[in-house]
Amino acid sequence: MQQRFLFFIPLLLLLNACWQKKPIATHYVGAQSIAINNVISESTNNALPLLNTYRAAMNKTMDVVIGVADVELKKDKPNGTLGSMVADAMLMKAKQMDAACVIAISNYGGIRIPSLPKGNLTLGKIYELMPFENTLSIVPLSGYYLDTLCQKMARSGGMPISGLTFGINNNKAVNIKINGEALDLSKSYKTCVNSYMASGGDECEFMIALPKQSTTVLIRDAILAFINMQNTNKQSLVIEPIQRITH
Repeated sequence: MQQRFLFFIPLLLLLNACWQKKPIATHYVGAQSIAINNVISESTNNALPLLNTYRAAMNKTMDVVIGVADVELKKDKPNGTLGSMVADAMLMKAKQMDAACVIAISNYGGIRIPSLPKGNLTLGKIYELMPFENTLSIVPLSGYYLDTLCQKMARSGGMPISGLTFGINNNKAVNIKINGEALDLSKSYKTCVNSYMASGGDECEFMIALPKQSTTVLIRDAILAFINMQNTNKQSLVIEPIQRITH
């Protein structure tokens, strides 16, 4: 046990050093939550002050209130207020970098908590929502590929989207519209997705070979910017589920 603890201290110092630096953009390839309990061997009690210092500093940072939600935001299919907020945040940030971007799509599994509570939203809660270091990617999708992606979403019961609507009939996407206009298979639509999807994740292998604009903007930071903007303008995040996908 003591040998394990001696390894743990340098690990904490390394994590602290990394915390001070700019996050490195990565792709999510799978994750598992590992609970850390409060039981520590008597032989390691001398290190408790050091551990408590790190814990106190972390809690102070993560407990900062970054916005307010008027209602509870829920993860759901085919539509959910939480997913809609994430997609809207992605599109808002993508448009700031490329005004021609018209659509944002997030994979359902990338949203890691079932809801955000009504009331104060803390930085820590946003890290729980989006713990991965995925970044924004803007991918020009032909009408054909956008239809392909909508068909995939229909088969899975829906995904968070913004700037895009469609219906689901017999597990097929129908009446696909971009900002109210019918999908044109001959056109190209700049679409914002996360770097995980852009690199082929979540059955999006067709995106691997497509040209794309990769950015260093974290999805989490886009969400934080969106919440800050909404609260600055005294707007609610999302009042009710927006029927972007209908049955």
